[in-house]
Amino acid sequence: MLALVNSLIKPVAKFLTFPLYIITFGLFALVVNGAMLSLTGWLTDHIAALGAGGSVPLGLEVASFGSAVAGSIIVSVISSIIAAMLVRRED
Repeated sequence: MLALVNSLIKPVAKFLTFPLYIITFGLFALVVNGAMLSLTGWLTDHIAALGAGGSVPLGLEVASFGSAVAGSIIVSVISSIIAAMLVRRED
């Protein structure tokens, strides 16, 4: 679900908030990433079309916007570490 939000909605949000990216030297990306994680949490809470009876929750819960920003930082750090480990180094 996060990949879907990041691929469809995040580019539009980045385009609309481009002046804020410039003014804050890119730190506004934390706010946009937190908003995308919050949106993903909201979507997973409201989509219950899985399972036999259609009532199996997807399980992502975001308590506050601050926790969404903190979670987006954690996701970014972990994905950067994984990407760095997967890069082939040519000697």
